[in-house]
Amino acid sequence: MIRLLFYFLGTGFLFSSCNLWQKEETGFTDAIKGDWLILYPDHDLDNDDQRKIYGAAQDSIVALLGLKTISFRDKGIFLQTDSMFKPHGKWSLNPESRKLFIRNGGRGLDFFEGTLTGIKNDTMLIGENMLIGGQKIKLTWFLKRITNKKNLALFNEDNNWWRKSAGAETDDQIRKRVKAMLNYYSLYYEMVSKESAYFSQSRVFLPFKYYQHGMGLRPFNDNNNFNAFFYTRQHARQAHAILSTAMNKLQDKSFPSGKDFVIEYSLFMQELSKVIAD
Repeated sequence: MIRLLFYFLGTGFLFSSCNLWQKEETGFTDAIKGDWLILYPDHDLDNDDQRKIYGAAQDSIVALLGLKTISFRDKGIFLQTDSMFKPHGKWSLNPESRKLFIRNGGRGLDFFEGTLTGIKNDTMLIGENMLIGGQKIKLTWFLKRITNKKNLALFNEDNNWWRKSAGAETDDQIRKRVKAMLNYYSLYYEMVSKESAYFSQSRVFLPFKYYQHGMGLRPFNDNNNFNAFFYTRQHARQAHAILSTAMNKLQDKSFPSGKDFVIEYSLFMQELSKVIAD
């Protein structure tokens, strides 16, 4: 279903992509600067071998970059919010060839080379030649510029402090970190609900299970990505218990209703945050 969705979205958009060029070539470097949500890749396949190879790899490719939040900043600074507190990556654009280079940009973007295919207003297209199974697959990544003041908070370091634990924490500090994660990902899912036709569980580092009109909590697991945001395994276990207690408090309450599942998940995370004591 997602693959069909990508196909129709991408094809329909590309019909009008010839009008996406900025008129002033010297403005490309400035035009790319800003905060972006990577939406999805469209593909250009030349033969049956490529179709077979890409069909097998498509889900993992989308999982690698789809719905990541990234920033192209002044002085060539590149930021992927999932890698916020690692040394910042670097980006550069050749305005003549429109070749885009990203280095040390975090998982999936540590070594990226692409071509600025088009950019206008809030949409950017970046082409990439990806070598898969001995075949060079042509991809076009669609990105959405984020300008809404509320959503821009996702790219602010002050709202990402919970990603890095500097040392042992008290129970109150652990609760504060859990609440910050819930608030962040609630806003992230709110944005995804507006900007994307799909969502990715792997982008949210909370130990949740997702259902139609419902969410559950996965059992504590030493290998869960959630644990990485806490100083010790015991702290992570305490954080998991905080989530479990919050969910128990809401078990007799109706699950939030919204226009799609993703906004409902966002609203539920808001409710979880509210029932966790400061």
